[in-house]
Amino acid sequence: EFGDGPLTPAPKGYKPVYISYYSRHGARYASGSDPYETVHKVLEKAHSEGQLTAMGEDFRSYFERVFEDADGKDGDLSPLGFKHVRGTARTMYRRFPGVFKGKTKAVALATRVPRVMLTMNSFMDYSFIVYQWQN
Repeated sequence: EFGDGPLTPAPKGYKPVYISYYSRHGARYASGSDPYETVHKVLEKAHSEGQLTAMGEDFRSYFERVFEDADGKDGDLSPLGFKHVRGTARTMYRRFPGVFKGKTKAVALATRVPRVMLTMNSFMDYSFIVYQWQN
């Protein structure tokens, strides 16, 4: 969750003028299908043998949707990952509006790994939209 926890105040006579932000990619799908297939097989075997509780059956039903959704998304940024990144950008704008007033320069770097580039682009896209809306 992106809440409004306490901020460390700037020293007397100073105000925030710069943000340096470093992160990894947002939440992603597991690399490879093994983790999903392992859980799927265990749940299917337990289901076919009648070994699942009502809660287990509910989880199995939920997991089937996850299993289908994850197919072919090996290590990709997940919808939750996009939400994380946009939440971070939103928090920066909300907490430090003075840093983004007037002419603003942003430098963003990423590796060539697709999920990392998607994380950077998602952050910058959200930032650009908010900046344009405010100015």
